This record gives sequence, C-alpha cells and structure tokens, in this order.
Amino acid sequence: IELVRRQYSGNAHGVIAGIGVVVCVYVNPETDQRNHISLAVRAWTRLKQAAYQIKKTVYQFKQGFLDAYMRHELRQPTLAFA
Repeated sequence: IELVRRQYSGNAHGVIAGIGVVVCVYVNPETDQRNHISLAVRAWTRLKQAAYQIKKTVYQFKQGFLDAYMRHELRQPTLAFA
C-alpha cells in the first residue's frame, strides 16, 4: 500500500511528499502548529485499538458512545431550550 503521495504545499511553494490525510490545512506561520492532524490520527488509532479489544468495528464502537450520550441527554439535558 502506498502511504506517501506527492501533493502541493503552499508553505513549501512546491510539491512535497505527504500522507494524504489532509489536502488543505491552515498552519500558523508564527508557531508552525499542525497538532490537530496528529491528535486526530492518535484518537482514531486509539478508537481502533479499543474496538478491536471488544471485537467490534470502529463504527459500532463509536455508535455505542453516541447512543449512550443521546440517552443521557434525553434523560437529563445539559442545555435548556426556551
């Protein structure tokens, strides 16, 4: 599987080797921060590991979280609507 692909970088003003996770990313020129990508990849990896341990797909595992959240919100809403 080819994980690296060539893509244009506005910061580098040319074509670079990228992993294709994000095509257009804002980078703060003062700090050069791109942490949101690595955090998203780490979160996905951890979610995948946890799903594997309980023998479910990532999507089934994630849906379980969403179901539990919705049940809780319907029982005890955190936001009051007028």
